[in-house]
Amino acid sequence: GRQGIQTTVSAKGDVLTLQFSAPAASEQAMLDLAMKMVFQPEIEPKTFQAEREDLLKGFAQEQALPEVRLSDMVTRELYGADHPYAETHD
Repeated sequence: GRQGIQTTVSAKGDVLTLQFSAPAASEQAMLDLAMKMVFQPEIEPKTFQAEREDLLKGFAQEQALPEVRLSDMVTRELYGADHPYAETHD
């Protein structure tokens, strides 16, 4: 069992966030679960493909927003095209 461990996973852009909540007595089990999720993920190919398609669709919709394109242009101008902060959503 999960010993009262709750997990939350979210992604935005190129950042993936894993959040865990557990009773203090389950600390080691929580750490073990986190390590397994990161280094030995279990995901069905069909589920992976569906998530991938959803993410790509979301990125395409985001790219169509004028404010995203403007933000990309501003960061490129501020930092220069070769700077990591100037990475675009393209």
